[in-house]
Amino acid sequence: MRQTTRSLLLLLALTAVALTAGHYLKASCSDVPWDGSQFTTYCYSDIIALYHTRGLDESVPYLPDQGPSDVPADERAGFLEYPVLTGLLVGVAGKLTASGLFGWSASGLTFLRWNSLLLAPFALGTTYLLVRLVGPRRAALFAIAPPIVLYSSYNWDILAVFFLVLGIERLERGLPLQSGLAIGLGGAAKLFPLVAAPFLFLLLVRRTHLLDGAPRAAEGLWRSLLSAGPAWRFALGGVAAIIGVHIPLVLAGGGPLYLEMLRFHSGRVPNTESLWTALSFLLGRIGTPVPAESLALASLPALALGSLGLATWIWRRTPSVAAVAYAPLLLLLVTTVFFSLQYVLWVLPLFALVTLPTGHYTAFLVGDLAVLGTLFPLFANDNPAAWEATFLIVSVAVLVRATVFLVVLGWLVRRSGGVSAVPHDLAAPRQSVTRAARQA
Repeated sequence: MRQTTRSLLLLLALTAVALTAGHYLKASCSDVPWDGSQFTTYCYSDIIALYHTRGLDESVPYLPDQGPSDVPADERAGFLEYPVLTGLLVGVAGKLTASGLFGWSASGLTFLRWNSLLLAPFALGTTYLLVRLVGPRRAALFAIAPPIVLYSSYNWDILAVFFLVLGIERLERGLPLQSGLAIGLGGAAKLFPLVAAPFLFLLLVRRTHLLDGAPRAAEGLWRSLLSAGPAWRFALGGVAAIIGVHIPLVLAGGGPLYLEMLRFHSGRVPNTESLWTALSFLLGRIGTPVPAESLALASLPALALGSLGLATWIWRRTPSVAAVAYAPLLLLLVTTVFFSLQYVLWVLPLFALVTLPTGHYTAFLVGDLAVLGTLFPLFANDNPAAWEATFLIVSVAVLVRATVFLVVLGWLVRRSGGVSAVPHDLAAPRQSVTRAARQA
């Protein structure tokens, strides 16, 4: 027990070192004039960029009457393209920045400091949860991974990463209501945890179906669905969390500007980091030009078909909780129209929670570094003659990264979610029931 505590404290300390390194990487150019050096030195951060373009120390996200009404909604003070819990954290950081506390003057650097400080407990909390679930050795695959340094102070995704891992931990311990609450809060921070929610619901229904002793009977499906108490408690928790955090926003009059966030995302087109842009460029190079927007029309059908396949996989194989949570996120990362660098944080805990091959983890890290290492030089490149060659390298790197996502997803599906690294999850009753079903 004492050894475990020491290992936990050591890993938390190492996580804090990684977070500090990430903060100082981004702080190195927080208030310099925009000259492209933000990309050549890899210190660009969405947090700082949005501070300067949105006046985040002078406005409260989503609240009305913060700018002239004739200005487009996504250019008005108070507009933020992220859900309400992220907006709350940003609003708190903005007020602290404007307060001059500790003698820190209102600036991009101060805003970054407060965001890094506010986000740090969620990164440390994720490490703590992973240590509880799988021990310090496996948790280190998350805690001191390069993406923690590169993206912990890049955007606010670590907030939702924590809530998703908390939801998995609660579900592994047989607490579906608390799990639903956690994942609902994660969806109120960034939307991606909600992608995992219906698949986890289906997993809980399937387990009830097996426990009912009707693994093959169609009539047992509906009986199990109606009697799947854990699944419905999970759903109730998620709905309660989402409604609960949005009520204060609506009462404060922030609903209309908040809805602009949804409209903003619905109108997004493929960006440089997306697979569709990479494919469009590579097809053009071989003489078959297809606009990225046209290719991206396949995004939703591909996601729908892939989701149907995952649902079938869950029903037939009842994989581990972690595999079910992260498989749809891997699918989403491949098919999404818009990709931002920090999205790799979404699935980073998977490599701690499931015993994937070491080569898959290495390829995941290398693929991410390949995209970052080529993308920022592209953004900094002001030489049109060299731009196409650089874009070619970026497109290849994006294609490689997407291939890694697909390989990891394929491995999970083939291995029924792999071997869960969680020693105290629901695997024991699930496996015994599955064995009984096969013998029936």
